[in-house]
Amino acid sequence: MKKLKLFFFFLCTLNSVSSQNPHRIDSLKHQLAGVKTDIDRVFALAALGFEYRFSKPDTSLFFYQLALKLAQNIKFLKGESQELSNISFVYREKGDLTVALDYASKAKKIAEDNDFVKEQGYAYLRLGLVYYDLKAYSTALEFLRLAMKKNESIHFDFGLAIDYLIMGQINEETNNLDSAEYFLQKSYEKNTQYLFPNILKDLGNIQNKRGNKILALVHYKNALNAGFKNWDSRTISFIYADIAELYKQMNKPDSAIYFAQKGLSFGQESSSSKGILLSSNLLAELYDSCE
Repeated sequence: MKKLKLFFFFLCTLNSVSSQNPHRIDSLKHQLAGVKTDIDRVFALAALGFEYRFSKPDTSLFFYQLALKLAQNIKFLKGESQELSNISFVYREKGDLTVALDYASKAKKIAEDNDFVKEQGYAYLRLGLVYYDLKAYSTALEFLRLAMKKNESIHFDFGLAIDYLIMGQINEETNNLDSAEYFLQKSYEKNTQYLFPNILKDLGNIQNKRGNKILALVHYKNALNAGFKNWDSRTISFIYADIAELYKQMNKPDSAIYFAQKGLSFGQESSSSKGILLSSNLLAELYDSCE
């Protein structure tokens, strides 16, 4: 219990941060102004879209759509497939799964028709994520396996790290905890800092499901540290929601409400529909139980 109190104090002292790195964005804008070829301009626009993906989805969509239009104009098919996948990602974040599925399917067709291996991996991942959100887990896993096969064939570690992460999340969601831990560990071993907040959060969820509350909180603490380091308000909102759920299970409604409110705040800051929904639903349940 003393450890729980100390951990609660630690979390209360964390300060809010902006959901994107302004220095990185300034650097990318400078690079965009200096690019000399249209292909480089596609990549620079896409990089800006990536930076805004979790904080300002409409701004992210704006840059990705500019990149897509340019790629189409210059008949840069690899870029077109990539940007269709990126736009699918944003629509998924916004909760519009039908549109996300449509863009990912178009990306898949271009990649398969032209035998673009890396772009096939991206498209399969995006399709897998949409089906994951639809809770069509068997279909999601099929697409994730296809993505892994493509990324393994070209030794694309970053893509594999994401594939392993999502495989871990699906297995955690379906309570295959040993498999979930195996894939999350494989993702962690790729040493992709960008994914650390999610990996550590999911490892915390596994320990919570196993009844190891203290160890779950340790993982959540480490996940928060990684999330703040990455300027990742979206994932921070998910972590706070998971902490709130843990305290709800422990019959500590005041603590649960506090962390759910933190989750809601960070979800709103990052314009994450999923983050907002998770914490809002928790708060509604908690307030109902207090009446």
